[in-house]
Amino acid sequence: MTLDLTSEVQLDPTIQFSSLTTLNEPQHIFLTGASGFLGAFLLDSLLHQTQAEVHCLIRCPSEAEGWARLKKHLEFYQLWNPALAQRIHVVPGDLSKPLMGIEDSVFDFLADTIDVIYHSAAQVNSFYSYKALKSTNVLGTHELLRLAAKQRSKPVHFMSTLAVFFSPAHFQEEPVKETDVPDVALKGGYKQSKWVSEALLREAQARGLQASVYRTARLMGDTRVGINGNTQDFLCSMLKACVHLQQVPAVDANINMMAVDFAAQAIVKMSLQVENLNRAFHLYNPTPTHWNELYAALEAAEYHFERVPFDTWLERLKQATQAEPRSRTYAPVAFLLRSPTFLFAPKPPMDNAQAQQALAALNLECPVNNEALLKLYMDYFKSDFFN
Repeated sequence: MTLDLTSEVQLDPTIQFSSLTTLNEPQHIFLTGASGFLGAFLLDSLLHQTQAEVHCLIRCPSEAEGWARLKKHLEFYQLWNPALAQRIHVVPGDLSKPLMGIEDSVFDFLADTIDVIYHSAAQVNSFYSYKALKSTNVLGTHELLRLAAKQRSKPVHFMSTLAVFFSPAHFQEEPVKETDVPDVALKGGYKQSKWVSEALLREAQARGLQASVYRTARLMGDTRVGINGNTQDFLCSMLKACVHLQQVPAVDANINMMAVDFAAQAIVKMSLQVENLNRAFHLYNPTPTHWNELYAALEAAEYHFERVPFDTWLERLKQATQAEPRSRTYAPVAFLLRSPTFLFAPKPPMDNAQAQQALAALNLECPVNNEALLKLYMDYFKSDFFN
């Protein structure tokens, strides 16, 4: 049965938005995804760039357990700051449940207290179908919009992905603009769930919601110590497979990747400018990284490889997968390489004029993935991931 994504865009008719007063300096912020990769850095940026109290939705049965989980997560990224912790409030919940799993009284309190919402949480899994991701990624967005509408309207800042444009409809000579609407013909459950979520936001905007969408490229470790908690990413998995196979494919491909701390800083600073509301932004690195630069960084980290044609490497990967069918090193990469938009496949050209304008106004410039930064990433992978 063919999945009809347009029929999935159903926003409760009772969710309506009144006019709102936009605040440059919010006092109370609601954040989802603080226990994720980008979300942890968004929380850090919100604490440093505002004076607001940040209410973090954490999937947990109790506030105490949520606090323990969040503190450990921030410590992992070296972001824990006891002096700022008093401004963090843990909200136990679950995106996949009605009202995001938040108790009715707490939901009402938040609806009356919150000034602005940042939605970063999502279940990210390239193997799962849309059906498997719908409850968290789509229904979670739906219930977040319910919170945005209740009592008084609150602006929403939604974290999405450039991959919503990775469909045949956008493979053309003209770059995809930030004002373009993604075509519905998408493959892959995660991308489909983001498409539906963005469509729900557009429906909410038609009813009066003020919302901004931030579509990011591949996020890599931070620029301080290179920590990367997103090691299930295709690129990370690919690099690990190369290390274990002691082979790298000889390919001519650019990979767009952006440091997570810069992405978070840029999103928060852009979001605090009133003129950026109701806009979409393509956040990617203006200086892409060639596969050969990553290969050189691996060699600089004292890994030695045989450089082989891609088809030869792919056959070696298949052999390794058959020999170790339960390996978490080989099987995921073999699966992901079946995708028509896999790591080395051509991507549609992107335009980010709105993001460039907003970043220039804030004097923000995306870090180039130079030799020093790539070394930082490889040193972290070598110490914690490649083994």
